[in-house]
Amino acid sequence: MTILTKTALVLTASLIGAVSAYGKTNIPDLARQCNSLGKAGACRELVKIATTNKDPNIRQQATEQLNDQAALANIAATDTSADVRLAAIGRITDQPLLGKFALEDKNPAIRQAAAQRVTDQNLLAKIAQARALEEQRTAAVRETLSAYLAAAAKLDPSATQAYLSPGCGCDLVVEFQANHRAGWGFSESETAQFLTPDNVTMAGENATVETSVVFHGGGTYMARQTRFFLKRENGNWRIFKIDPPPNAAGPGVSPL
Repeated sequence: MTILTKTALVLTASLIGAVSAYGKTNIPDLARQCNSLGKAGACRELVKIATTNKDPNIRQQATEQLNDQAALANIAATDTSADVRLAAIGRITDQPLLGKFALEDKNPAIRQAAAQRVTDQNLLAKIAQARALEEQRTAAVRETLSAYLAAAAKLDPSATQAYLSPGCGCDLVVEFQANHRAGWGFSESETAQFLTPDNVTMAGENATVETSVVFHGGGTYMARQTRFFLKRENGNWRIFKIDPPPNAAGPGVSPL
C-alpha cells in the first residue's frame, strides 16, 4: 500500500482527472494547470509529453501548449518531426533564439518560420543579409548544374570536365550517350522546371540538388530522379557525387 500526503493525494487526483482520448493525459487540462494555475508538476508533465512521447502528433499537441522557452528550443532543434519543430518555433518568443534558428537551421522551412517571428531590427537585417547571400550561392549552384547538363548533352566527355571535381568518376555523359543510342535526347527545358531553389540544400561549402533530369523521344518523356552533390573548390562549384551513379547500359526502353 502506498501512503500519500494530503497534498500528493490532491495532485494525484488532479492528474487522474486529466485522462482522455489523447492516450494517457489530457493535454489541454495539463496546459491549463501549467499556464493558468502555475502548477510546476503539470508543466513538467507537459514538457515530458512534448519531448518523449512516441507519437509525433501527441508531441505536437503538447508543444503547442508550451511556454517554456528552453524546452521549445530543444524541441525545435532536435525533434525528428518537422511538424513538431515548426510547432515549437511557433511558440518561441525569445528573439535571440529565433534569430539563431532563422540564420543557422538546415531546414529552409524552419529558417523561414523563425524569421517570420523575428521583430528585432538588428536581427532582421542580419537575416536579410544572410538570405541574400544564400540566394546568390543557390543561384550559382543551379547555374553550374544547368551548364553541366547542357555540356553532357553534347555527348563529349571533354565538355563536362570543367564541372566535375577531380577524381569523382561520376560523369553522366556515359548515360546520356547510352540514352541517345536508344533514341532519347536530353530535354533542357523540361529539366529546367525542376531546378528550383527549393530543390537545393546548402551546407557551408557543400550543396545537394535533388532534381529530375528529363529526356524526350518524340512525344514521350523519361525522367531520371537524381541527387547531385557539389562542393566549392577554388571559388567554383564542382560535382563530386551523383546518386544513383551513371548507367552506361542505357534505359532499356525505347520511346513510344
